[in-house]
Amino acid sequence: MSRKTTYEDAFSGRTRAILLTLNHIFLDSGLDIRTRHMFGHKSFLLNGHVFMLVGEWARDEDKKAGIVQIADRGKAEATMIVIPPDDAMAQAIMKKYGGLYFAPSGTRLKSWVSLNGLWLTEEEKILPLVTLLLKAYEVMPEKTSGRPGRRV
Repeated sequence: MSRKTTYEDAFSGRTRAILLTLNHIFLDSGLDIRTRHMFGHKSFLLNGHVFMLVGEWARDEDKKAGIVQIADRGKAEATMIVIPPDDAMAQAIMKKYGGLYFAPSGTRLKSWVSLNGLWLTEEEKILPLVTLLLKAYEVMPEKTSGRPGRRV
């Protein structure tokens, strides 16, 4: 009997550990958090808004400009991208947790912050960041789309 494979089967052990940690936090929150597959990442939605993505990308970092772009070459790393609702929160997250602005396809979207590192797998270290995002998105108005995604 063959097991059904999913896009997550291609993820490394560290990426899976990050997803497991996040799932524990989300289940404890009691909120209606949904997941969806989004350009090679697993995205998390609250009230229809994507607030976090987890996956693996090879990154081309330009530290002077403070941006990260997807690279064709290089080693793909376990990456968590958080999408704060405003730029002020993005700046606060970058100040406290590090990370860089994320620029998909060369477009500078200031409020996307790319994070990576072993600390993402430790629940006590990542919990304050996730709680901050959940509180911010909990108050946002419901955004309806045709595909709400799966419950966590």
